[in-house]
Amino acid sequence: MKKVLLIAWLTLVGTVGFAQNQKIQVASDKALNEDFTKFKTYAFASMINADLDPGFYFLNDLVFKSQLREAIEGELMGLGYKMDKTNPDLVVNFRVFEEPTTLHGYDGYGTGYWGNEEYRQISDKTTYEVKAGTLLISLLDRKEGQVVWQGFASGLFANNKFIKDQATVREAVSLIVNEYGVRVENYSVN
Repeated sequence: MKKVLLIAWLTLVGTVGFAQNQKIQVASDKALNEDFTKFKTYAFASMINADLDPGFYFLNDLVFKSQLREAIEGELMGLGYKMDKTNPDLVVNFRVFEEPTTLHGYDGYGTGYWGNEEYRQISDKTTYEVKAGTLLISLLDRKEGQVVWQGFASGLFANNKFIKDQATVREAVSLIVNEYGVRVENYSVN
């Protein structure tokens, strides 16, 4: 019996180790000729506050959604951005894809990605092939109605399941936000 438990434990440790050591790959896309220094504040898109995302491809897990929101918020605050729910410069949205999909314009993002509003993408000509286990974070210039930046992290899928380990989630969000990397002007640590 002890031998069976030891083998089961070693298998579990090996599986967790594999999931945590899996390579997270990031990529990003930003609007050309955009003055990113004008952005100082942010708020989350209304769909982030909604219970669940509609759509076949999207991971619907409220606890996981909350973890992602907290991780993104921490990274943006670390860059000096301030939360402003009434008049933000940037609107932040994210989505997790359980299934591979193609993103082109707004096709593939799912209904209601930006709520009831219609916004322009960075490029309606760019197509993204998204793997299962991909996290997408989008930043929208609220005044212009234009997505100005989006980042992707893939490699968050193991054994046909999304890796929800909090350290892995935070690492993926950190890697994506590092791709953005724009600090608020006059940002200082007190």
